[in-house]
Amino acid sequence: MSYLELRGKVEQNKQPICHDSVFIAIYTNKCKEYCDQRFFSNLFSSNLNHASVNVVDNSSDIEYTKKLEKICEDKANVYRIDIDEKRKDVRFLRNVTESVLLLREKFLEGNWKYFIILESDVLPKDNEWLTSFMEVTDEADIIGGLYYMGFHDPGLWQGEIRVVPTHHVLSGCTLYKREVIEKYPFRWSEENLGAFPDAYICFDAGNEYRLANYTKIVCDHLEKSQGDRGHGRIS
Repeated sequence: MSYLELRGKVEQNKQPICHDSVFIAIYTNKCKEYCDQRFFSNLFSSNLNHASVNVVDNSSDIEYTKKLEKICEDKANVYRIDIDEKRKDVRFLRNVTESVLLLREKFLEGNWKYFIILESDVLPKDNEWLTSFMEVTDEADIIGGLYYMGFHDPGLWQGEIRVVPTHHVLSGCTLYKREVIEKYPFRWSEENLGAFPDAYICFDAGNEYRLANYTKIVCDHLEKSQGDRGHGRIS
């Protein structure tokens, strides 16, 4: 579908769009303190329009959970998990996976249609990013925004606005339809410590569901100076 066709779909309905079918899932940690304030300020200035915002803190320090509760006030549900993982090589994967599994559990308790993961170092540039996702929910079942230049083809950032099929959607700013989340839990594996839960759910669901990036949704990626951990693929 071309951008003009997408615009035509949007123009058909001029009424404000209610996003009460959307569950926004965010996980963070004290290590993201450098960007969390900016992230939540950006999030809450977006047009969320009744979307449910849910945050998991997986820090070992409960004081950071309290700080997040203060930042979010009454605009989000804030949860906490504490992973007792001695092995440093799997601690990060455990934190991410257990956090998103808790958010998945909360999502499945309700009747939301869309599960959107936002990582707290990824900031959508357009305040209407959520409406942009809703424009293309007929086009794919897992839909990603662009934010990671080391992964996304640079050509995606410069061309026409379009839905681009792919085999792996990063989870930094990504929509998953309910049927995908119901069928496939997020996971990690000792066999491939370079692969994150976003890689596994794409691997698990890829033969059955449509995966794509939507080039209209572009985000800033706030990284620390020491560089990025990287995102592993599964082959």
